[in-house]
Amino acid sequence: MIEPTAAAASINATLTPQIQRQQAESGAPAEGTQQASDFPQQPSRSDEKTFSTNEPKPTQTTDELGTAELRLVQELKSRDQAVRAHELAHLAAAGQYARGGAQFDYKVGPDGNRYAVGGEVSIDSSRESDPQKTLEKAETIRQAALAPADPSSQDRRVAMQATAMAAQARVEIAREQAQAGTPEESQQTRSAANGINQLLTVQSADQPDPVLIDMSA
Repeated sequence: MIEPTAAAASINATLTPQIQRQQAESGAPAEGTQQASDFPQQPSRSDEKTFSTNEPKPTQTTDELGTAELRLVQELKSRDQAVRAHELAHLAAAGQYARGGAQFDYKVGPDGNRYAVGGEVSIDSSRESDPQKTLEKAETIRQAALAPADPSSQDRRVAMQATAMAAQARVEIAREQAQAGTPEESQQTRSAANGINQLLTVQSADQPDPVLIDMSA
């Protein structure tokens, strides 16, 4: 069904009944009137969609690329897939401790497309108020750091820092348990905890708290 435009409907509404009868008998429009076809037609929504989809794209087809460029595109595609899989493994293992999604570094290929060549995932490494929760968090961070099939050197450093964080939490747990035990058990537990704590202090003196798990290009 075709609806008249607003202009044609207004003109038809001003015709007298007599003129309307004359029009009906003769089949011709009255003087001073215009057919709906005389009015400019507005483009339909489908036309507008056609205009937008026909806009040129800045990318190139593989037929327009040389052999060296095609090889580079394939390398970038492989790198992109590897980087995304790497960071996805971090995210999946980090769970609630991940700070947002993965951040990627991109490179534009000869075909005009962007490919991920590096990335990183931020992880909350702050200590919890309860040592048991801190221990669980540290173990999760370590698992997240080593989750990819090919952990980077940065990933391994974060895993080591998470291991130290977990050991420190175990020391705090042992101290709490010692306070609740017998005097003899408490003394033995405190001595063991102090020894572990001194070792951790030496190992982690120059290591900042882990906050990033990343894969660099």
